[in-house]
Amino acid sequence: MDAFSRRHSTVVLDRHPLWLSELGQMLERAGFELVGTTTSEAQALQLLRQHRPDALIFEPEACTSTTSRFLAAALGTGPNLKAVAVSTVDDPGTIRSTLQSGAWAYVLKQAHPDDIAVAVRQAFSHSIHLARTLDLEIAATVRPAPQPNGSGQAILTRREREILALVAEGQSNAAMARELWVTEQTIKFHLSNIYRKLGVANRTAASRWAHGQGIVRAASVAEEPTLA
Repeated sequence: MDAFSRRHSTVVLDRHPLWLSELGQMLERAGFELVGTTTSEAQALQLLRQHRPDALIFEPEACTSTTSRFLAAALGTGPNLKAVAVSTVDDPGTIRSTLQSGAWAYVLKQAHPDDIAVAVRQAFSHSIHLARTLDLEIAATVRPAPQPNGSGQAILTRREREILALVAEGQSNAAMARELWVTEQTIKFHLSNIYRKLGVANRTAASRWAHGQGIVRAASVAEEPTLA
């Protein structure tokens, strides 16, 4: 069954009413059911308990308590809730802490508003559909456990294998973006997913892994894997 055969419900928390309105409209245009918006952390938790939505879109800066405490309370309202942080803060330490606290993704507000919908969609479809103008500035989830060396190829998507093959050739992000007709931010998004799935820290280690697994340019035409 397609991940969007039904409308996924969302609650949005942000300090700014105008941003709440814009984000709510964008989510509805993208096919989500908006069940509540608020500028209050306490009200957000109440909405989560009341509606049990599929997703929470929240601004960490809108929380009066720590992000980790808020997420613990939010995720406690439903075992399948996906939380996506949307913030102007691009500090790596803050992003890492937010993801480790349970957020599925971290989106910068500098990104195009529609990119937030893409980030939320990934929480349910586990795939990404690229367009030439797509500009993702999101950090991938770190919640799934890294794969042991040698076991990650089966869970890489076709696009990820394609990018990994280019990495193994020594191509830069800019060169890959030009060849694949995407932005450098999109390349960075995929690389983040690749590193996480393979359990590696950088492109050098990813390249070494690709060479060890025999991943070459022909990998780009391999059949897309079916993920559970």
